[in-house]
Amino acid sequence: MSKFDSPTVEENRCVPGLTAANEGQNAMPRIQSALSLFALTVIPCLVYFQLYNSAFIQYDDPDYVWFEPLVTNGLSWSGLYQSVVSFRNSNWHPATWWSLMLDYTLFGRNSRAFHVHSLVLHILNGCLLFLWLKRYVLSAIPSLLVAILFSIHPLHVEPVAWVSSRKDVLSSFFFLCMLLAYGSYANKPKLIRYLLVFTLYGLGLMSKSMLVTAPLLLLLMDVCLLRRWSTWPLDKLLSTSARDCEVDNRSEGSSSSCPTRSLLFLLVEKTPFIGLAVGTSVLCYQAQHQFGSVVDSEHTSIIEKLTQILLSFSFYIEKTFLPLNLTLHYPYVAEQSSIRVAAASVILLVAGWFAFRPGRARATRIFGWTWYTISLLPVCGIVRLGALSTADRYSYNPLIDLFVCLSFSKRDSSSLYNSQS
Repeated sequence: MSKFDSPTVEENRCVPGLTAANEGQNAMPRIQSALSLFALTVIPCLVYFQLYNSAFIQYDDPDYVWFEPLVTNGLSWSGLYQSVVSFRNSNWHPATWWSLMLDYTLFGRNSRAFHVHSLVLHILNGCLLFLWLKRYVLSAIPSLLVAILFSIHPLHVEPVAWVSSRKDVLSSFFFLCMLLAYGSYANKPKLIRYLLVFTLYGLGLMSKSMLVTAPLLLLLMDVCLLRRWSTWPLDKLLSTSARDCEVDNRSEGSSSSCPTRSLLFLLVEKTPFIGLAVGTSVLCYQAQHQFGSVVDSEHTSIIEKLTQILLSFSFYIEKTFLPLNLTLHYPYVAEQSSIRVAAASVILLVAGWFAFRPGRARATRIFGWTWYTISLLPVCGIVRLGALSTADRYSYNPLIDLFVCLSFSKRDSSSLYNSQS
């Protein structure tokens, strides 16, 4: 028997100690995952330990907690109904109100409880991210590193430590649950699994409308990760070589376990999700417009709008690698200096070149960069809301994708190993 052949079950039973050795090898990934999840629980607790003694702040927290009848009246059928049929604080996010109502019902105005709830959601998000990356995108060590960076990056202090930003950590929790559920559905399509994905997406949209681009992200996951649909141009773009494709098909959790579908089927499959996204977009636009937060586009030139979009995409890349001078409020500036615009252009050109250049991890880099671009579309300035140009909390999900761009995928790690053997 050659070194590439695997013994059968009957042969395993005949070889003393081989069964026990195989069981030990199978247990190692579970032990590693358990230790990784433990680290992803402890590390954020150490980083955010000051939250245990933190109070509310005067910026938006009074409107979301102290003076909001929905919250101060606690959980009730009337409150649940009003959170769905009414606009409050320029937003429509009933699931976020439910979360705050639960905190107030259990703990009153105890700020520590509100902060701990947000921290717990953040920890769960880090763990869910690790599980999703390890299953579909990266190998174990890069998945852990990305999840740790996600858990401790300074840009995430705002959504974790600011009670009024509960919507960011809550929507991401449902979003990551949806990604894991979608992978399970794609592997073994069943109606109950599809309904679970749809329900999680609905809860995510009811937490924050920034998830309106999720149907596009699921389609991207179909093409790049699950390979539920592929054509020759896509295979050529996403793969460095034919050998990489072969290694990818043999790797753990590869797309070969997912049934392939036609592009038309995948688009029809996303139709209910698109309907939810469009409906939520309309509701949120009406909420923002009712409170006077939507800036009339007639007062904004095309050049100014394109410049703002350019600066928004480059801003989060810059702050990811140089998280300096972070603040709660980045005011909108209509006239930008030519130097600032040129620097933003260079940042995006370099990032795009890095994502699409040939070489190992090309598929991972393209996936991460495309995901980053799609995730930021709702807040990049296409529709200007209020006096803010950017915000740290907007990077809570897109930051994942930039870290993924710098990591090795399962396929790349397998390819590297095979090239050295």
